[in-house]
Amino acid sequence: MSEVDYTKMTFYFETPFLDEIILVALISILIGIYQYTTSTFDHWKKRGIPFIKPFPFLGNLKDVVLLKSSRHDAIKDFYRKLEGEPFGGIFLFRSPVLIVRDPDIIKSILVKDFSHFQNRVHSSPSEDPVSDSLAVINGPKWRILRTKLTPTFTSGKLKNMMDAIFPKIAKLLGLSFIPKDAVSFFSRVVKETVQYQMTDDMITGNCFVFFMAGFDTSATTMSFALYELAVNPDIQERLSAEIDEVLQKHKGKITYDAIHEMRYLDKVVN
Repeated sequence: MSEVDYTKMTFYFETPFLDEIILVALISILIGIYQYTTSTFDHWKKRGIPFIKPFPFLGNLKDVVLLKSSRHDAIKDFYRKLEGEPFGGIFLFRSPVLIVRDPDIIKSILVKDFSHFQNRVHSSPSEDPVSDSLAVINGPKWRILRTKLTPTFTSGKLKNMMDAIFPKIAKLLGLSFIPKDAVSFFSRVVKETVQYQMTDDMITGNCFVFFMAGFDTSATTMSFALYELAVNPDIQERLSAEIDEVLQKHKGKITYDAIHEMRYLDKVVN
């Protein structure tokens, strides 16, 4: 009888029902994940708010995850699907998110009741000073900063700003120089804001936001408005007539009150 070389043998130990156990474990995990990701999908239904039906696991971001759409295009699509509703709900994965369409409600959220709506975007701490801007921070920090900056944009300061804006445009065109009172006004506004104990990072971050908000939004709006006026000469003539009429009433001066009286201009821009 020959000897057996055990070093060259492989032993297999069969566990009863091993395949069945693995299968049950996988199914249980999948069921758990499904229940977790869909457990919030009745959020808007419970509150009687119209919503766009979500997809399991992905919420309303299926097309974004599958690279069929960008996030911005997806949100624009959600907005259109909720047409006729003042607001409606969607789900970013399992998180319920409210999309507001009604202008009056939007105004209440951003102006009148801003202290109750502190969070705008998901953000995380960063060494970048821009992360300390009003557009990014959340929670109590956002509320405090918003309160500090609000006095800068009162109706009185905006009226004074009108006297500073048009001389600035005139200087750009080489017509005249900025008056000293305009320079003093902006210097005073900055000093008053700094007195609210803002840090250097906060000042840097919010200056960046003000620059982007004041430049990009204005340039884009004016570009589209001028294009529409160019292809709609009847609207252009009506607007020109209103501007001439109002400026004649104000002795040719472009003031805050004068622009406020240009109702048709407001409709064209908006």
